[in-house]
Amino acid sequence: GDEDQRAAYETLVEHLQDTGAPIDGVGFQAHFDSRSEAVDPSEFRALLDRFASLGVSVKLTEYDTTGEDWTEQAQASHLETVLKTLYSHPAAEGFLMWGFWDGEHWRNSAPLFREDWSEKPAYDTYTGLVFGDWWTDESGTTDAEGRYGTQAYLGDY
Repeated sequence: GDEDQRAAYETLVEHLQDTGAPIDGVGFQAHFDSRSEAVDPSEFRALLDRFASLGVSVKLTEYDTTGEDWTEQAQASHLETVLKTLYSHPAAEGFLMWGFWDGEHWRNSAPLFREDWSEKPAYDTYTGLVFGDWWTDESGTTDAEGRYGTQAYLGDY
């Protein structure tokens, strides 16, 4: 959320491009240490637009929500906002959690599983979007010319 850091990052990308470095993507660390740092979808979209305008893809890395003021339900809601905003952006190419299980998370507050491997609410959010809403699982029969058409999300088919 620090505009000075964002501007410096943008300047670095532009400098690398100006000097001929083969930069084709940037990553944003995504540690949200308190609910006050929660992402606003329109602000997040503007950030993605800003860097996409430089001609690079964007990835969100090291995603986690830590701190005592994050309830598990708030973590799930935030994850949904982040994933939907990122997924909807044409320049977005990746999302990486900074751990998914409390038993091996740097702050014992991973997004998906408690230490006993029981699922947190964010698990349902993640799997519902990725393996439900956004997953293409279609089948059909080809026509006489061997063609079959369907609506599908980006991927290899």
